[in-house]
Amino acid sequence: MSALINIPLATLSLTVRMWGNGPRCAMLLHGFPDTPDGMAPVAERLVAAGYTVAAPYLRGYAPSDLAPDGRYDVEVLSADILCLLEELDFSDTCLVGHDWGAVIAYACAAQDVERISRVVALSVPPIPQFIQGFRRNPSQLWYSGYMGLFQLTYFAESRVSKNEYEYIDALWARWSPNLTPPAGHLDAVKACLAHPGSLRAALSYYRALIPGRSSRWLENWRLAHASPLCPIVVICGAADGCIQAGMFSEIPYPTTTIPDVGHFMALEAPDFIAEVCLQG
Repeated sequence: MSALINIPLATLSLTVRMWGNGPRCAMLLHGFPDTPDGMAPVAERLVAAGYTVAAPYLRGYAPSDLAPDGRYDVEVLSADILCLLEELDFSDTCLVGHDWGAVIAYACAAQDVERISRVVALSVPPIPQFIQGFRRNPSQLWYSGYMGLFQLTYFAESRVSKNEYEYIDALWARWSPNLTPPAGHLDAVKACLAHPGSLRAALSYYRALIPGRSSRWLENWRLAHASPLCPIVVICGAADGCIQAGMFSEIPYPTTTIPDVGHFMALEAPDFIAEVCLQG
């Protein structure tokens, strides 16, 4: 069983799903388009191994608050998580990030090791290796075409929300072709994004990556290239229809590719992910 709690931070509040009350700590960060419930199978396995697990709705994802200053860049997203670790008094934390959660986890690892013992990054390589990977895998440009769409503020929001968010169904089917999502899960994801302002917030994560669209772009670029201060392990899926496995070939951290698993691996391979977490 899990419970939802609301944690006030400096400028906004995050809603956090909590599992367990064990002596060890883990924090699970969801990506797009998902919610903390997409990490539940991993959380349940960690709780069985003696963990307390927290999984926040990232800023902008209802019921967490929208950013009062409109910021959804990596610098401020990682600051949210570092503050949340402090508010929860988590220590020696295994920080697990999927998709955007992985990007945030990499940034956290470059800033704090007092509360973070290791990072387990799922489905997304570090930004420097992701950028370099296009040279070796030019077909990734097609796979990443949705990122270009998301730069078109009003058109993208209309396209994603059209016909009761059928775009979300299509992404999940393409990105994890061997997965049947749990009953009701995609309905909950759509309900989250349908909350006023949440879809624009979620797409703004992608817009903040582009020079000129974020006033803090240079600071974010430096943070994305900063060296980690704690161990990092990376897991990718051979059947990922979002980011090809070849994009992970030159990552400077231990990396495992899981056969037949797609992008939403926390639902597809929770046993393997939990086992990696428990090795720390």
